[in-house]
Amino acid sequence: MREFQIDDSDISIKEANKEDLIDLNLCAKEFLQLIEDFNINFLNRKYFTLTAYYKKLLVGILVAEEKNHKVDSLEKIVPKTNLYLIYVNPNFRKKHIGKKILINYLTIQKKKELLLFL
Repeated sequence: MREFQIDDSDISIKEANKEDLIDLNLCAKEFLQLIEDFNINFLNRKYFTLTAYYKKLLVGILVAEEKNHKVDSLEKIVPKTNLYLIYVNPNFRKKHIGKKILINYLTIQKKKELLLFL
């Protein structure tokens, strides 16, 4: 495996949009297929998806789903999120990309005041 250094300024993390579906499938199709109806639910914005790019190459993905329900019990008052997938391309592992995606995700969730149940 080729070893190389990554400059943090070359990594960008952003929320995925509908146009990113093809790139997501090219990057981690075999893992996304494990998530029930991923393509349909992604297009219907049921999943919160973060992407990590090294320059213009998609190298990491995080997929989560908010599981908020109507309030009819104390358990359902507490907002929660299910984290389905964190994936980093094997050629870019051990570069702290997964950590950066997760920290970004937790920061966003903290701003939303959601609790994360893993």
